[in-house]
Amino acid sequence: MNRRLLRLLLSLMIVSLSCNFLTSTRGHKSNETPLSKTIPHPTLLTKPKLPVIDPNPTVFGQISPTPELIKDVTELPPSDYEIVQIGNFDPIHLRYDPIPWEAFNEHPDQLLTNNDGEPVEALRHYVIPGCIIHDNLGFGAPTTWQRQDTNLMIGNLEFRVESWTDTKTGKPVLIVYQYPVGKSGYGVRIELRINEEPDLCIELAEEVLILSEELILESASSTPG
Repeated sequence: MNRRLLRLLLSLMIVSLSCNFLTSTRGHKSNETPLSKTIPHPTLLTKPKLPVIDPNPTVFGQISPTPELIKDVTELPPSDYEIVQIGNFDPIHLRYDPIPWEAFNEHPDQLLTNNDGEPVEALRHYVIPGCIIHDNLGFGAPTTWQRQDTNLMIGNLEFRVESWTDTKTGKPVLIVYQYPVGKSGYGVRIELRINEEPDLCIELAEEVLILSEELILESASSTPG
């Protein structure tokens, strides 16, 4: 009887211990925080924005030569103007602004002088290629050139203006300014060669004529015809 009672008590103790163990294990597992999946941040799932590239970027310090800029550099005090002698025979002096215009020798292999022994030079514009002012020697014109004569007031002087146009392109290529007006080939004849930017080349060349009014009058008074 004692043995049976002892076995029963042992069995009850074992069952009790087993139940407590199972209960504690289940309770521990139920209190654990379940592992969660790592989800990337929404911003990491979006495609990164690429920088926008300007197809026409602004380059600082680089300025294209516009007609307005070309004209702006022609403003100097009268005391800073220079004088060039362009006459191949009789003297013809012109006053010019040395910032946009440059005096040069069209024949660098030889030094030409006029009847008074003065060097013969021409004026060329720094910015406009082929815009050149020099003496008119009358070598003739190609058959594709067409001439139109008019009288034009430039400043305070009236000039005979002989304009040559290339009929192939319709663009002016050469102009002769003669003072005083009258029969072609007499007085002071100043030739303008035109290559690019014809309208601007003509406008700037006529500004030189305006600056040179008194010099042109002086040259005309000493020129035969």
